[in-house]
Formats: sequence, structure tokens, C-alpha cells
Amino acid sequence: MVFESFVKAGAHPASLKLFSLGFIAPFASATFSYLLFNPWASIAMVFLSSFVLIPAMVNIINDEEKIAEEIETENKFLDEYGHVLVGLLVMFIGLIGGYLLLFMTLPPNIQQMLFSVQQTDIHALDGMLVGEGAFLQILENNFRVLGIGIILSLFFGFGAVEIIVWNGALVATVMGNFLNEFLSTGQLAQGLFFSMTRYLTHGLPEVASYIIAGLGGSILSIAIMKHEFRTKQWWRVVKSSTQLFVISGALLIFAAIIEVYLTPWLY
Repeated sequence: MVFESFVKAGAHPASLKLFSLGFIAPFASATFSYLLFNPWASIAMVFLSSFVLIPAMVNIINDEEKIAEEIETENKFLDEYGHVLVGLLVMFIGLIGGYLLLFMTLPPNIQQMLFSVQQTDIHALDGMLVGEGAFLQILENNFRVLGIGIILSLFFGFGAVEIIVWNGALVATVMGNFLNEFLSTGQLAQGLFFSMTRYLTHGLPEVASYIIAGLGGSILSIAIMKHEFRTKQWWRVVKSSTQLFVISGALLIFAAIIEVYLTPWLY
């Protein structure tokens, strides 16, 4: 497959290729969603973007499961998964760029059709940012998403893709709404800077958390299918997955702290 060739097994993910793939996916998925799934275009756009990215993700997961069997030192653990995390975060930024360009350039009626579900979710989340319980509410919501991502990864092997794509579309929609406030005054560059610093400061660690957890669930899923329990390779994979889950949880708490206590203070 063409998209599968973006990431070759046995090599670290190529960031530029993953960025390009992430940037292109929204345009391809939006086109087919608008033409073929008009009443459900907003949901179909996210689903089709995930479908485009799955081949590359499967290659990454298969490669990382093989490497996880051989990881014995913490340095190798951090070096290996650090490369993967950077690559997938770059793909996430590409998704944001693609969705944001779509959001800002489409006619209002088509924009509303393609981003209606994201707008609804944003309005629902806005209410969580008010009140003393905001931190716990956001943390509960984010850990629920994290749990869904892990379950999808365990059963289907690519649960992180859906989480990455959905959050890419969501962040792009929020940034687009924010940018529209600056367009009337001709301050697009200033609006872009503020929207990036406002939403990506907590958005990047939050999505990094979902990526790490999804990767941990995916390599564990493959290991369950390939190995008998209690083998040496099995326990190495379990150790790697557990470490990834712990790092993921810590990152998610860190992202919630930024979202609730730092971002409102800055803006």
C-alpha cells in the first residue's frame, strides 16, 4: 500500500513523511466525507482520516513490539520510544495544520457540516473549565479517553490512531474559532501565535499521553497473540507496556494542571 510505505519496518519513523501524511489525511477524508457521507460528514471525516493513517501506524507498532522484546536497559527504552513519540507528535501537528487550513478556507455551510461534531464537543467541554472542580472534571474526562484508547489498542492494535485524529480535529476547530476573532481586525499572525500557545501548551502533552498509552497497549496486544505467557520476551514487553502506561498517566496529570491553572492565568 502507498501509505504503508511511509514508515518502513526496522527504521525510526521519518518525521517529515509523518507530518506530510498527517497534513494530507484531512483533505482526502474531508473530500470523500462530503461527497459520500453528507449527513454524517463530520464523523466520517475523522473515521476516514484514521483509516488513512492506520497502515503507517501498524508498521510502527509491529516494529516496536519486536524491539520491546529486546529492551533490557532504561537508556534503550527511552531512546527507542522517544523517537516514536516525536514522530507521532509531528504527525499530530500535521493533522492540526490540515484540519485548521480546511476550517479556515471552507465556505461556512461546508465548514459547519464537516466540523459540527467537534463544535458540539467543544461547547460541552467549555462548561468543565468553570468552577473549583474543573481540574478533577478534566482529569476524569481525559483518563476516560485514555482508558478507551488503551482498550482499543489491546483489541484492535491501533487505538492511538483514533485518539490522535480526533484530538487533531478538535484542537484545529478550537484554534479556528479563536482565529476568527482576530480576522476582523486583520491580526491573523497574532491570532495564530496566541492560539498555538493557548491550546498546544496543554494539547501536546495530553496527546503525547494518549500516544504513549496506545503504543503500550498495541505492543502488548501483539505480544499476547505471538508469545506464550511467562516467556522472557513476554515479560520484557509487559515491563515496557507498564512503563509506558505510567508515563502516560503522569503526562495526562501534567497536561490537566497546565490546562486548568496555567492557561487561564496566561489568557
